[in-house]
Amino acid sequence: MDICDGHQNFSQKEIQQQEALWELLSTEVSYIKTLQVVTDIFILCLLDLQKCGFLKEVNPNKLFINIRQLLALHQAFWKQRLYPVLEQCQKHRSGIDPTLLQDSFKSFGEQFEPYLVYCMGEENSQEYLRVLIRESDLFRVFLTWAESQKQCSRLKLNDMLAAPHQRLTKYPLLLNAVLKKSREKDCPILSALVKQVEVFITWVNNEMLRRQQQQRMEAVLDWIEGYEVVESGSEEIDRILMEFSQLDLSLPVLGSETSRSLLYESGLKLRDGRDKVDVHCLLFTDLLLITKPTRKGEKAKIIRPPLPLDRLVFRELRDPGAFLVVCLNEFNTVSTAVALQGSSASCSQDWQEALLNAQVVLATARSAAAENSSDGDPSLRRFSATALTYNIA
Repeated sequence: MDICDGHQNFSQKEIQQQEALWELLSTEVSYIKTLQVVTDIFILCLLDLQKCGFLKEVNPNKLFINIRQLLALHQAFWKQRLYPVLEQCQKHRSGIDPTLLQDSFKSFGEQFEPYLVYCMGEENSQEYLRVLIRESDLFRVFLTWAESQKQCSRLKLNDMLAAPHQRLTKYPLLLNAVLKKSREKDCPILSALVKQVEVFITWVNNEMLRRQQQQRMEAVLDWIEGYEVVESGSEEIDRILMEFSQLDLSLPVLGSETSRSLLYESGLKLRDGRDKVDVHCLLFTDLLLITKPTRKGEKAKIIRPPLPLDRLVFRELRDPGAFLVVCLNEFNTVSTAVALQGSSASCSQDWQEALLNAQVVLATARSAAAENSSDGDPSLRRFSATALTYNIA
């Protein structure tokens, strides 16, 4: 408060507001220093070592992603957007004006878009770091030396690599702290800033989730290698059935523009007469798939027809962890049923919850799609809202 005249007359709320503003500015400087340390101590030193023929197997881009780009981003953010706020405070010898943050966080999403690249690669970066530490003696020596430098302030590299994601998610908290201690007339401006930042973070999180789901689906598609749901006993019939034994899980969900994703999976036992067969069940956005893994578990074959999620009914059985999944046809009668057994008593409850949640989401998505295509026909909207969900409990 030394740069502010008359701070002795500030109310308690005004003092808390200025403290919140100062925390926003001071932590930004600290964060920039952290990025600078990663760049100077780790990245540049590693590149120099590689020029001398050492640690050439280390991929700097895989380990540090685009941290140097983030450093340049925040240096510009401070110089062009945040420091002018502090300059006004120094110039007028007054408290920091929170409304000046409106210009600071203008076009936040556009300016901070490089964070999507970093957040997408963060998990792989941390895993790559663990692999290097485990497998490379020379890298461990380099890491020990780098982390021992006083600029690191005893922080480990993995902590510094986690800092960008943490900083991004902290902006709404810092701005909310300012908002709570601000005058009522300033609140609309600050509320808009918080919302703007939160929208961007939500977008980043959604893109990360979409990427994870896509990678998960790709792994499942690679794992499943066959569709053998009918035993014909005839080569002639097998050749005919082969034409209709291609299940493309990469296609969008029927009746919706939603991409298919894997929601839940676990190993179970399928009751087949008196026998119990080890199976792996996969719950997707719109269907339940029962597969049988190979002996080594490297691949799996589909051994039952796909069960449409919107036609499934769930019932618990007497044995702990056992449950029955009934698939109804368009006449609301049994089309097929499978009895499954989990390894624990809670297994049936977990599957019931997963199926119920998936049915609700699917019905909502299809209802929305039907409304968009029905041109306001109320009868179609009523049908889409009620005809897609069966009672699972």
